[in-house]
Amino acid sequence: MVTLHGEIDIAKLPPVERELARLEHVHAGDVYVDLRAVTFLDVRVVGVLVRARVHADRRDTHMRLVCLRPFTLRLLEMVGGFAVVDDLPGPTD
Repeated sequence: MVTLHGEIDIAKLPPVERELARLEHVHAGDVYVDLRAVTFLDVRVVGVLVRARVHADRRDTHMRLVCLRPFTLRLLEMVGGFAVVDDLPGPTD
């Protein structure tokens, strides 16, 4: 799981890319990117999320974004193709 928080703009892009690169070692199953604490998401960061999702799809891995904020949800819906959930799975899920 990768957890992002605060304002994620172009200046924070390299650390986000490094965090998402950690997910490239997961093969099959679900990986989660927790965006619940993100207060701003630059559209270029969404591009990085799209690339991470494409890489996950190629490995038969499902990338799930955990998101509650209406603005971020609208942005992700406009881009499309993301599996968005409102909470992380519990220990029995």
